[in-house]
Amino acid sequence: MKGKQQQVLTITITSTNQATFEVRVKSVDQDAFYLVINDLKQRVPAYLRTYNATRRVWMIQRDAAHYLREWVSQAQDAFSATVEGDPGPWTKYRKPNWQSSYDAPPPRGPRAVPSEAEAFAALCLTPAAPGPLIKAAYRELAKLNHPDHGGDTAAMQKVNSAFDVLKGRLAA
Repeated sequence: MKGKQQQVLTITITSTNQATFEVRVKSVDQDAFYLVINDLKQRVPAYLRTYNATRRVWMIQRDAAHYLREWVSQAQDAFSATVEGDPGPWTKYRKPNWQSSYDAPPPRGPRAVPSEAEAFAALCLTPAAPGPLIKAAYRELAKLNHPDHGGDTAAMQKVNSAFDVLKGRLAA
């Protein structure tokens, strides 16, 4: 939307009873029309806008009033667009101040690494256990303790830590 042109656009914005604004764009210049409509599509998220083809209007939710304000301002700057309709409702709405209810998990600290003796005990093995037995014990305990299969998360972490310590013995 670069370069000013003579008044080629008319934007009509009216407020409806269903918490939406009706936006109608008329233009003499087809290129300017498509530029402005594409800018509207880029600025207003799809879930806050719909197009009514029979009435030839865009229905913009009130939650998107701040996007609408930015879009109209840009159209006025780029094309000297005239805005018709009641400017009151859509200019008064502020950007919603949504508070996120999501609390980030606490930062993870370094995982405690068990000693070799503790690792063998966690896998229910003796220190003389060969590599294939270590691997088999890990797999069985992982099946039993996996949280996706009803197991305990803490027990699974303990089994994983123990196996990480004893991985070196698998090749031997």
